[in-house]
Amino acid sequence: ARLFRPTAITLDFVNNKLYIADSGNHRIRSVDRTNGTITTLAGTGATAYNGDNMIAINATLNNPKAMALNPVTNVLYV
Repeated sequence: ARLFRPTAITLDFVNNKLYIADSGNHRIRSVDRTNGTITTLAGTGATAYNGDNMIAINATLNNPKAMALNPVTNVLYV
């Protein structure tokens, strides 16, 4: 995966993942810290916003710039 203007990262110690706000690609990426595989966690790549009540991979994001991971529930907020 090619990143374009990554703006934020956060670590998930439970699942051993690194999350990247790939702002220029309008996506949230997940990096498996054990093997380095990058996958798209959220966002289609289209510049827009819709995402309530749908699967994250089908959502559209508009330059995601920040994330927070709840350490108790392990939910990622964008």
